[in-house]
Amino acid sequence: MTDAEKILKSYRSAVEDIASRAGDTISGGAKNSLSSDVNSAASVYNLTQGARDSMTNDYISDCAYSLNRAKSDLAQLKAMGADTRDIRSQQNIVDDWQRKYNAAIISENAQRRATQAAYGLADDIRSSAAKDIARAKDGLGYAGQTAVDVGAALTEMGLDSAKTWYLNNRFNVNPALEDYVKLAPLAGRKYGENTQKARLDGAGVGKASIYGAATAITDTTIEKAFDGLNGIYGKSATDKFAGIFKSELKDGSLRNKLAKASFDDAGEGFESIATDIANQLLKSVYNGNDSLENWYETEWGRVGHNMLVNTIVGILSGDVAF
Repeated sequence: MTDAEKILKSYRSAVEDIASRAGDTISGGAKNSLSSDVNSAASVYNLTQGARDSMTNDYISDCAYSLNRAKSDLAQLKAMGADTRDIRSQQNIVDDWQRKYNAAIISENAQRRATQAAYGLADDIRSSAAKDIARAKDGLGYAGQTAVDVGAALTEMGLDSAKTWYLNNRFNVNPALEDYVKLAPLAGRKYGENTQKARLDGAGVGKASIYGAATAITDTTIEKAFDGLNGIYGKSATDKFAGIFKSELKDGSLRNKLAKASFDDAGEGFESIATDIANQLLKSVYNGNDSLENWYETEWGRVGHNMLVNTIVGILSGDVAF
């Protein structure tokens, strides 16, 4: 093999490796988003299971009462030596109530199996996503692994944007509500993601959902206050101040462009720290610890890494047109 062939082979191998890692990164991010959506739907369905149980149990009780009454009437007809036609007619009534009773029992069991199947699917997708991300990071240093996390985060954000586009076009959203619609995919994803985390930590349905809802509200509130993603999740409360700040940087120099970009990126980094800490403290909802205990258990290395990842995401998504 000539030197040129060796170089070409090495180049092809490098390109294939990059393509494979990129594919795993995008797949991992997409699966994480899908897992959150599936778990979100399963959790909402499970929350209403109590109401369905009550209605189903009432219906089962009614069926059981009517079935027993029909059987009693049938036995009485037989004891009286009633006409065969009357006995057959009553037997048909018994059979009808028996079918209704059996169907109600099957429906109740099917509802519970459907919930567990949805949870199982969400967990399987999350596990598959973790494997994809791990495969993409395999053999890379810290910088490379961070790049993979950034790629996965950008994928999730891109899917949120796609959902927003669909909602706006499907329902002809009033322009006054567009900023809130932009937050809806993020809220749903965070609810599903954190409800799943709490559930896998052993939390019951109610507490896991409360934690998911609380963290979703916290994440979207912070995002609304300090959006650094070029309006992907709507205008933020700081946009007016940012506009005043940026309007002072009018000459278009590289220094001023970088100053504008840094303003947005700082907000994205702050968001990451604030949401990680808030979510850690909110674990008190389900894990039995008070907020101080949860504070001491904060993984600051992970918080710092997430801040770096989200700052880079802010640079790539918010500064492309700075």
